[in-house]
Amino acid sequence: MLRCSGLPFLPGNTFPDLSQTRFHKSHHFDRWSRTCMLADQKRPGIGGKQYSPTDGPEYCLPALYPPRQGPLLPSWLSYDRKVLCFHGFFQETLSEVDRIPYQIRKVKILYYLEDGTMQVSEPRTMNSGIPQGCLVTRQRIPRPVPYDGEFTSLLDLTSTILNYFF
Repeated sequence: MLRCSGLPFLPGNTFPDLSQTRFHKSHHFDRWSRTCMLADQKRPGIGGKQYSPTDGPEYCLPALYPPRQGPLLPSWLSYDRKVLCFHGFFQETLSEVDRIPYQIRKVKILYYLEDGTMQVSEPRTMNSGIPQGCLVTRQRIPRPVPYDGEFTSLLDLTSTILNYFF
């Protein structure tokens, strides 16, 4: 916009620059390590026109957010869709059969690294006559009585420890 110095700075007293051919607006955000952040460099204004120091104090301020330090991605993004699979078994008591006091059933334990939730399911066997499939839906499973208020974590799923889920 051009401004005549003899006229007051009021609407209608500024005139567009007819020689301007570029009207794009520069971006002020950059991607660094796949994370968006406010750029520190001073960018040109609309149409590539450089800002002058009198354009306002907000342009001269540094970036709002300091450069990131630490891991490249937050944990919820780096562990997204990553699942650990454990195989286990449990002993089911049978009260209907006199000769066999219990039955061993195999399960698959899925541990989601994203949020620490677990899912326990049993592989389906055709014509077995027992309910199979998902035994415990995806949720945080509480630990047994001595650890009230705590939830089962990845460290609890070792081969030497007996775990009780519900």
